[in-house]
Parts: sequence; C-alpha cells; structure tokens
Amino acid sequence: MKQTKIKNPLTVISIFAGLAEVSGTAILPLLDASAQSYYIWFLMIFPLVIVILFFMTLNFNHKVLYAPSDFSDEANFINLFDRATPLQKEKSLNDDVKQILNEEQSVDQSKSIQPANIDTIKIRSLVLLSEQYALSRIEEEFKTEVGRDVTVSVEGDNRSYMLDGSLHLGNWTIGIQVKYVEKTIQLRQRIRSAVSQGMLFFDILKPVEPYKAKLIVAIVCISKELQAEIAMVAEKILREISTDMEIPTDYRIYNLEDIANPNN
Repeated sequence: MKQTKIKNPLTVISIFAGLAEVSGTAILPLLDASAQSYYIWFLMIFPLVIVILFFMTLNFNHKVLYAPSDFSDEANFINLFDRATPLQKEKSLNDDVKQILNEEQSVDQSKSIQPANIDTIKIRSLVLLSEQYALSRIEEEFKTEVGRDVTVSVEGDNRSYMLDGSLHLGNWTIGIQVKYVEKTIQLRQRIRSAVSQGMLFFDILKPVEPYKAKLIVAIVCISKELQAEIAMVAEKILREISTDMEIPTDYRIYNLEDIANPNN
C-alpha cells in the first residue's frame, strides 16, 4: 500500500488538534472530580483558540499554510515571493554602496567619503551593473528566468528581507545575492554580508518538502586579473562562513570586462 507523506501545514494542524481533543477526552474520567470542571473548560476553550489562531494566520500570513504541492503548477510556489518596492531597493543599494565605501576608507584612511561625490556615483553604477550582469549570466546557466529583487516580510513587523534574485528549478528554490568587489581585501566581508542576508530570507520563508533551498553568492569584479585572485580564496572563505548554515551555499565569479568582450 502506497503511503502518502504529510506535506501540508494544514494537515499537521488538524492532526495535532484531533489528537489533543481525543487524548484530552480519554483522560477526563481519570481525573479527580475537583479537577474535572477546570479540565472541561480547557477542552471547550482549546478548540476555540485553535480556530481563532488559524483564522488570524489565514488573514495575516496565509502563505505559510500552503505547501508547493498544493499548487496545480508547482512553479507558482516561487510567486509567493514579493517584489521589492522602490524604497526597499534603494535602501539595499545604499547599504551596499555605504559598505563598499567604508571598506575603502578603512584601507585608505586619507580618503574622505562624501555622500554625493564621484566615488559614490561610480560605485552605485557598478553595483547596479553587477547585479544585472550576474543575474543575466545565471539565467543563461540555468536556462530559466530569474525573479529580480524579491522580498519576504515578517508579518506583524516592519522588517523585510530581500534577495537580488531567485529562481525555481525542479525541487529547488534558489536564492541569489550579488556582491560587487573592488579589492580582494573586501571579499570576506562582502561574502559574509551576502550569506547573512540570504539566511535571514530563507529562515523566514522556511521552505517545505519536497522543495529544497540553496543560496548562490555571485561575486562580480572589475577585471579578469581580480577575478583570478578572488577565485583562489573565495571557496575557502565561503566554506568557513557557511559551515553552520542549514542551507547549502555556492558561488559564482564574474568580471565586468566580459561585457565588452562577450566572446572571450
């Protein structure tokens, strides 16, 4: 006889509630008479609390009630991700630029950082170009469309977590974080930032079976020479940072010179 796996959160909730009520009713005759009245109130109130919590979840965070197999087309599971608002995208970009400029300033203490100087404008342009180029290359690699700037929100909270991209491939939900790197000395901090953001995103999403989650850190640099330097140390750094992570993490390295010379 074929056994069916429990994949849906609603099934788990119903089994739990049913077992709690049956076991509670079975225990009732074994209690002292003085305690039975309190226990009867519990048996009456408990299902009501379950129902209230269920409808609150249904109203405020209905996404967590569905497994991928609940969709007629399971690829639509990826559509549960929200698209980042312009303000969220702008904040993410500003954080990225600020981090790069702070790293540069820590290396060169004589360099002053101004909010709207030429360096800031250049870095913003390179970060945006790096994101688009890396996501396009990943689309070519996996031969499927990558969703840009996806977010998942914490219900009842103002926080939300954003990834530069995500894609759905078979049983895999793949998140993508793109980081522009100007110097190898920045690499560890940039990878750490990408992994931390990715893990927060997937921790909130909590993918369910049969889906599996994976994070790709796409590192983009300015030249082939720097790409070769990064390639020598990136795997070791990523392995050290992601050792304790529950979700497997992989990396890709691209350089912006290839935009001008796509056939090389």
